[in-house]
Amino acid sequence: MDEQNKEILRELIKASEEGVLLYKKEKLASPTEIIDFSAVHEDMFYDLEFIVKNEKGEVKELWFGDGKKRP
Repeated sequence: MDEQNKEILRELIKASEEGVLLYKKEKLASPTEIIDFSAVHEDMFYDLEFIVKNEKGEVKELWFGDGKKRP
């Protein structure tokens, strides 16, 4: 796993520990499930489609869509 994916994984783990729900292709997912895709398909990434916040502006959900080719 490259350094960029390691950093993203750390951030997703932290968010998950803080109660943020992570979704991949409309299904609940772990930080590792989201990052594993990028690690296996180095030319692909999951696109962050939605960020759901509560009334205080705190992030509560991150929704990742289909894999997309890196530019």
